[in-house]
Amino acid sequence: MSAGGDQARDFETFHTYLRSQVRDLGIFLGIDGGDRIAFCCTLQTQKIKAKISTDVKTICTSGARTEVIIFFTEVEVSAAVRHALIDDARDKYDVKLEVIDGNALSELLDEHSAFWIANEYLDIPSQFGPPAPPNAPEWYGADLARWAARKDPAGTTGDLMDLTGCLRLAVRTPALHGDIEMWISRIEVFLASNERRLRQRARYEIAVARLRGLKNMRPADGLVRDFFRDDLGHATPSEFEDAATMLNYCSSAWVFDSTDLPLEEISTIGRLLSEQVDLRIQNEDDINRRAYLLDVKGQIRLRVDVASLDGVSQLDRDLAPPYMTTEECLSLVRSGVLKVQNKPSDPEGALRAWEELLSIVSDAPFFPLVEFADHVSLVSSELAAQPGWREFTRKLDQAVAVVAGNSVAAQQAINRASALKASMDLIGALNELNRARLSLMTGDTQAEALTALLDAANIYEELGLLYAAKYYALAAHVITCTNDSEFLSGHAVQSIVAVAQCDYMASNWLSFLTALPLAVDAHCEFRADPTNLEVWADIASLVYSAELVYRFSSLASHPQATAVASEYLADAGRPRMGPDGSALEVFWPEATQEVMFESISSELGRPAFADSGKVRQIAFSCLGIKWLVRCQNSYDDVVVAERFASLVQIVAVEIATHDLVLLETTLCVDVAVASARPGEEISVFPPLEFEAGEDGSSVWSLTLHTFSESHAADFFSMVRQSLAAIIVLIESVSLAPSGQFEMALEGIFEGKDLMAAAAPHVSYDKAYRWLISKERFDRARRDSFEPIGSEDFGICRLRSEVSARDSMGPGYEPSVSQRKIADRYEAYQRMLRHTIPRLTESVEFVEVLESLRVEGWKDWHILQAIVNQMVNYRIQVADKNGEDILELQSLFGSAQEEDPTHPALPVNEVSVEALQKFLQVSVGATCMGWGLTVPPNARSGDLLHLLASRYRYWSDDVQHVDPFLRPQER
Repeated sequence: MSAGGDQARDFETFHTYLRSQVRDLGIFLGIDGGDRIAFCCTLQTQKIKAKISTDVKTICTSGARTEVIIFFTEVEVSAAVRHALIDDARDKYDVKLEVIDGNALSELLDEHSAFWIANEYLDIPSQFGPPAPPNAPEWYGADLARWAARKDPAGTTGDLMDLTGCLRLAVRTPALHGDIEMWISRIEVFLASNERRLRQRARYEIAVARLRGLKNMRPADGLVRDFFRDDLGHATPSEFEDAATMLNYCSSAWVFDSTDLPLEEISTIGRLLSEQVDLRIQNEDDINRRAYLLDVKGQIRLRVDVASLDGVSQLDRDLAPPYMTTEECLSLVRSGVLKVQNKPSDPEGALRAWEELLSIVSDAPFFPLVEFADHVSLVSSELAAQPGWREFTRKLDQAVAVVAGNSVAAQQAINRASALKASMDLIGALNELNRARLSLMTGDTQAEALTALLDAANIYEELGLLYAAKYYALAAHVITCTNDSEFLSGHAVQSIVAVAQCDYMASNWLSFLTALPLAVDAHCEFRADPTNLEVWADIASLVYSAELVYRFSSLASHPQATAVASEYLADAGRPRMGPDGSALEVFWPEATQEVMFESISSELGRPAFADSGKVRQIAFSCLGIKWLVRCQNSYDDVVVAERFASLVQIVAVEIATHDLVLLETTLCVDVAVASARPGEEISVFPPLEFEAGEDGSSVWSLTLHTFSESHAADFFSMVRQSLAAIIVLIESVSLAPSGQFEMALEGIFEGKDLMAAAAPHVSYDKAYRWLISKERFDRARRDSFEPIGSEDFGICRLRSEVSARDSMGPGYEPSVSQRKIADRYEAYQRMLRHTIPRLTESVEFVEVLESLRVEGWKDWHILQAIVNQMVNYRIQVADKNGEDILELQSLFGSAQEEDPTHPALPVNEVSVEALQKFLQVSVGATCMGWGLTVPPNARSGDLLHLLASRYRYWSDDVQHVDPFLRPQER
């Protein structure tokens, strides 16, 4: 005993800063991270209560403050005595006391997670230990017993590999987490190894185990620093990959408050590691190692942008995700449970590195291409916005198909689709699904192809593009019904339910009612326990929608609509499938006609029974364009018009990622039908004629062919014909700078993405006719009444990805805008040198000026409108006098100073209405000033709206002297 005695402590008292080291027993004992703990033990068998009380008093009245005392005794201590001692210590000294007697200690050491201590320090034979957890593999239990009994330390590469396998299993298996400390203690001997690769492997495994298994990397922070300080100049590609993984773990550890490494240090580590990999790639001649290093380079470029974490609140470590293998991650991504999304440091650099990898991978037979593709799937959401992503994944799938087959490549596309959908990149997910189904629609993988087709339909529906969704659901239904496999019956039900639901949400309620009995019949035939609507949510939603249609018709006092709804509900087996409308009382307890109308309008954005009337009107919005497709409400005409509408929506998705600077305007298309005769060649460019509507809107007349079974080539010919018309129509409202519209089209056609999306295996005409016969169509008596409610374009259902763009337009920069405005002030005041003084002397003009300023006009708007009006007036005067108008126009175009001898603009003609009119005269020129291409039939009001929303036309201004001050006011 040293001088001063042990102060009743039988172990050195210590203060733990390792919260995770408290572990299950500490938590059970009530120990908090950071508590100061005193340990005592005694072999005394007599007067044990007095012994414990005395030692507790000594500890608490001398030395440093202690929060917890753990007292070990060999003799058994009864529960009553133990509780009395604990209460006394708490009441007198405010200290937590726990008494562990010999029996309790034996039980604790007999637990699976602690038996290695008894084996190593008490020489208890391993065969007396508890069995491994039931979910642990047999080999693990054998290895655990062998290493627990082994006395000599590990030392060989084989030993480290063996221990690493056991540690990794313990990390990813919660029931084995208690073994992690033992495995770490066995691996720690390699930290002093003379072999660099063994040291590095030990550092890596211990740090990862502490973070992923014990959720605290702090005890291994020093090992992490040593790992990155060690010379990586001669590291193998796999060691570089470990380094890249460790770097990401460091960022994750910081986010979840599991490391003391500062962000600055993590950032520096990432930069130095990136430089080392780049240098190594430059000097690497072996093609396989070069491929590995390029993979690592991409991973490092995708590391978390540490700068983005500055100022971010750290999260509780208990929220950190559990350890998962790539396979487990992909499974969770596919199911929609897991969303992998970070802010990467250099996504463009990552994609460039992996593009270089793909350029050499055919010559690198030892590179694990499929595993690489798995990793790409996981990080899809971080790369999908990069230019070249689609071409990269296309090449990746081609390479995977060569080494593993088309079905494996298609599965990679589905994995990417799942990851992108989880991150809400619905357009990216659609592209991947369309690519996947093309490779799957044969043989044993047809079910997967149908799933991809229906998943795509769901995404179109989620985007608010209901006609595209309906097309895909119809195609899935036809393919399912023409296949004899009973395993596809579930797809048959899903597809027809999806068709009906799309028609309901588009307010095409006659079409919905027509499909309803077919959906219910399929549900009852192919599904178990079909009347249990709690199990089948999709059919329950359909039944509810049907009851809503009937209730709406009744409240609207519309006998024709009510009769049709009642008839189809009876066909659908209303008594067996629904509560006859009573459930709606919960949602609309006091529904009035006005309430119902408002509800339908706000939720669906279209009038009820929108598919009724003598003229069918298909109205929807996408990318800011309001489409109104009109046709005769007859069977053939509706099929062709709906096909056209579905393809418009499909094209909209394909061009949505391109900024074509589309006007927010209305395109009205009157569709007529032409029947192709057998052997007749269908022109790619259909008859398409333009005329301006009474309100100045664009009205187009279009003739399209209908599908004929005798025409084998009709399908693709009709798709191309419709696409050609759609492209012409979109180009008519696009202001994309010169060449950009053509470049966008070239990109989507060259990659065949548009044709893949627009031709989902079956023509719309065939799919529609397969499900809905002419007899069924006519039975709805569609032309017997008109839609109920106000017309709209269903904008309320659209997601932002396919809505009008609200970002700044191409070429816009605040500094550029300010320079343009400053130039305008200078030029306009020069051109109005004599006109402005005349105008400002007029009280009427001062009132006009104030009125426009109240409306939000900037002074340069007013000046520009006056210039336009003045130029127009003087040209009119010159024309009457037989003067050279071209010379006068050239003079004004050069913005020369106003000639006082020119005819003066009459003050009384300068009104609010006149200036509003003449401001719009120049909006086309303003658009062209931004490098935009103005289409011939563009309306000035639409152009002005575009300038306002994307070029800050009404917002931007510069400091200037009021140009309308009279001389005496200056």
